[in-house]
Amino acid sequence: MIETLAFVLTGIGLAASIVYYANILNNANKTRELQLKAQQHAEETRQAQLFMNIYNQGLNNQRFQDAQKIMITWKWTNFEELWNTFFESDDAETNMDALWVISGYYEGVGVLVKEDLLHIRYVANLMTHWVTSFWELFEPYIGELRVRMYPRLFSETEYLYNELVKYIKEHPEITT
Repeated sequence: MIETLAFVLTGIGLAASIVYYANILNNANKTRELQLKAQQHAEETRQAQLFMNIYNQGLNNQRFQDAQKIMITWKWTNFEELWNTFFESDDAETNMDALWVISGYYEGVGVLVKEDLLHIRYVANLMTHWVTSFWELFEPYIGELRVRMYPRLFSETEYLYNELVKYIKEHPEITT
């Protein structure tokens, strides 16, 4: 009888230990899930803050807005007209300044997206029109520009544009 009682008590102790450790593991898993959610929220908050800083330095900046106003006047039908706009026209200096303000901005945003520091979703929700307008204006001539100026000219803007187009195709609920 004592042996049976010892066996039963051992079984009860073992069962209690199993329940206890199962509770500890369950609590640890819940804590880990909460920590992961908190980290994800912190990352989303960081990206939102970064994007708002980018927004304020670009789209909400008077110099950038002035450059955009100049950009919407650019029209050319061939490479020579484009080249003239930036290197030979009476407004070449103004046009070149506007080009560097805009392209520098998009190049920077492209790097942030490429390096996974900024999700393309932010760009898609607020900047689609401007990015696509800029890139599509230069895209037919980019090969020649890269030969004459710099092989990587606007490469990060091109990346940004491609990622943006891909994201919009995957998310048709975003209207452009």
